[in-house]
Amino acid sequence: MPETFVANDQRYIWQPRGAHCWATVQPEAVPEWSIAEDEAETRYHVRFYDGLELSAGVTAGDREIEFLYRIRNGTDAALRPSTDSCFMIWNAPHFIDRRHERTFVWTGGAVRKVRELKPTPEEMKRFSWVKIGVGEPLEDEVSHDHCWPVQEPADHGLLCVQSRDGAHSIGLAWPDANRLMARSSIPCLHSEPVYPSLDPGESVEAVGKLYFSEDGISPILNRFRADLESASLHVKRFGPTGDH
Repeated sequence: MPETFVANDQRYIWQPRGAHCWATVQPEAVPEWSIAEDEAETRYHVRFYDGLELSAGVTAGDREIEFLYRIRNGTDAALRPSTDSCFMIWNAPHFIDRRHERTFVWTGGAVRKVRELKPTPEEMKRFSWVKIGVGEPLEDEVSHDHCWPVQEPADHGLLCVQSRDGAHSIGLAWPDANRLMARSSIPCLHSEPVYPSLDPGESVEAVGKLYFSEDGISPILNRFRADLESASLHVKRFGPTGDH
């Protein structure tokens, strides 16, 4: 976490094929994950030579896992950060859904199979690998040999996948997301948070979640909405003194 970390077109982290690589801006020291005694929480913090700082954390809870990013602008210029977080599901074979018949998003107030979004994999004549705008279509995205943007925008930053037997469901969500992605050839899900611009000394915190359900995907949607209302899911900016 994250797969990529970029600010003002400078790439800080790039993780191709699981290898941890540093690009463009180097860290002062390679970070190590710290693991709590009960193994329910793991975190790391890294500072880069230009002063930008990134913290990431994963905390296991009751029927959910919480993801946390904190970014501090320790540089002398304003910046707009972005993270790209890939949730791989190929080590959970019962959830692999290469046809995206069990992968769902909400669009127009209704739940939809990703397979049904236009253009469909049949229309594109290739494996499903789609990008989905949130709130509005990804008009700036263009199709290429592998993936393509769909015409229908998602209502929010939650997407779900069910197990093959339908007994279990998982949902991945970040607040204020601007796009979702579902890939079948290398099974993974993406929901990306959107960060505000940070002046020198300012920081931002983003919290996302992975939900688990044994009662279908509707309870996940309800929990997601409740977490948005309570601000359990959030993107918050803080001033140099730590105030909102």
